[in-house]
Amino acid sequence: MKKHWNIAAALAAAGVLSACGNNEASSGEEGDTTESQEESGSEEETKTITDPTGRDVEMPASPDKVVALQNVAEMIILEEEPIGTTSYYLDTYEDDLDTEETENVGDDMPDVEKVSGLEPDLIIISDYQADSLENLEKIAPVYMTAFGATPEEQLADITEVLGKEDTEEEWMTQFEENAAEAQSLIEDAEEADSQAAVIQFYGKELYIHDRSIFEGLYTKAGVEPSPGVLENEETQAVSLETIADYTEGADHLFILTENGESTEDAEELVNTLLQDTEAVENEQYYYVDNTKWSDFSLKGQEYQMKDAVEKITGSPME
Repeated sequence: MKKHWNIAAALAAAGVLSACGNNEASSGEEGDTTESQEESGSEEETKTITDPTGRDVEMPASPDKVVALQNVAEMIILEEEPIGTTSYYLDTYEDDLDTEETENVGDDMPDVEKVSGLEPDLIIISDYQADSLENLEKIAPVYMTAFGATPEEQLADITEVLGKEDTEEEWMTQFEENAAEAQSLIEDAEEADSQAAVIQFYGKELYIHDRSIFEGLYTKAGVEPSPGVLENEETQAVSLETIADYTEGADHLFILTENGESTEDAEELVNTLLQDTEAVENEQYYYVDNTKWSDFSLKGQEYQMKDAVEKITGSPME
């Protein structure tokens, strides 16, 4: 499960479902960031940051031993690697993390003994993991991000924590350049403006989500959301009988499944209730990786964008 949030975290935190709106508490708006050197000169330089939950957190000025139970995507963007994280992140970002250097400390409710054994100088969690706060604070300073904050807010928060403003700026510049390229590639591949919809198989249930979850597809790659997508403003489980109406008008259909592989349930849906939709009739439906597409971060948007371009055009982005 992910951080600020991934779709899986949203489902779990809500009990069944409930898409999170944008959290208006952004990092650093209320609190000052300060740096102080101890009088003896022998203590490590520290800074105090007010986290998105309003807590003043004193931490090393340049944390380098971070256990991240959330926000690993942001750390990767900022070219930092946690010394410990959850199994979710190790699976999601196995190509970006050195698994010999990053320890598995459990899931959303971490193994506190494992965390302690790593001797971190900072721990990052989400406010939906606050039940672990008391125990984790005995180990190291704990910075808590806000469940439901936007990917941009999340990156800004972690940038402030790690002091990597230059790295953030460089990554964002490249990201926007890649988005412009993605839109150009999509336009070149399409004779007219195309529309898309996304559905998700999660366990035995079928879900639809607010389009903000898939900004990598809709905003960055520039594929227009279909009418059903525009009408929906929440994460919700839907019946099989209504899914054809939701996907009506979509030239492209992205189906989130485990590992992006065809499943019996997905195939049955495509071959029955969706067989007369534009996307299926034109064989423009695609199975995509559930975990990577549902990671609610700018890193997740980057993956969606590049995967959408490859699926629609048949060629990967360079």
